[in-house]
Amino acid sequence: WIFGFGSLINTLSRQLSYKTGKAYPVRVHNYKRRWNRLSEGMEPKMGIIPVANHTVNGVLFEVSDLDMLGAFDGRELKWGYTRTQICIKHVQLLCSEIQLTEDTDVIEAYQLLRLHEQDSRPLDIHSEAYMNLRANPQCYIDVCMKGCMEFGAEFAQEFIQTTYDWRYKWNLDRRKTAKACLQITNNEYETIDAMLKKYILQYHSVVPQHLV
Repeated sequence: WIFGFGSLINTLSRQLSYKTGKAYPVRVHNYKRRWNRLSEGMEPKMGIIPVANHTVNGVLFEVSDLDMLGAFDGRELKWGYTRTQICIKHVQLLCSEIQLTEDTDVIEAYQLLRLHEQDSRPLDIHSEAYMNLRANPQCYIDVCMKGCMEFGAEFAQEFIQTTYDWRYKWNLDRRKTAKACLQITNNEYETIDAMLKKYILQYHSVVPQHLV
């Protein structure tokens, strides 16, 4: 199994890399999802790392052959992610359609291990340094939120709640997610914006500048 915590939550985005089977909603304990502060070169937008007393919601999808694994490795590893195993005891299923056992199931995720250093250096959200951090990418957020909405509004709310280092500045270019293959409607954009404005403020005390 692969645990998808960002764009891999989104079925259409996931299937741009390989046609997978059904994905199942889960919550992984003792991991933390955060935006990446680095922006030089091939720096990914977000990642997860092991951190006690945190959770990350996302999806599990089954890897059925080496071609599928190679397709997702090709998608993720070039950005600096490392495919590492997640202990099954940390995985909370949010549906009853599957069962996992330590004897037969292996769960892996593409983790961004250099986030450990960033996580160890918290910034005051009112500081100039925080204000000037790398802009959040609207197009990527749209893909993640659209994927979360496949599992309901509460799942999307949890994504916002359990993602850290939200920024004041955003790159607002939505042209990538306007492509027909990702099928995000104007009504969905409005819903996404309303949820982001409400829950980023509620959970992280930050209001993105364009949503003020």
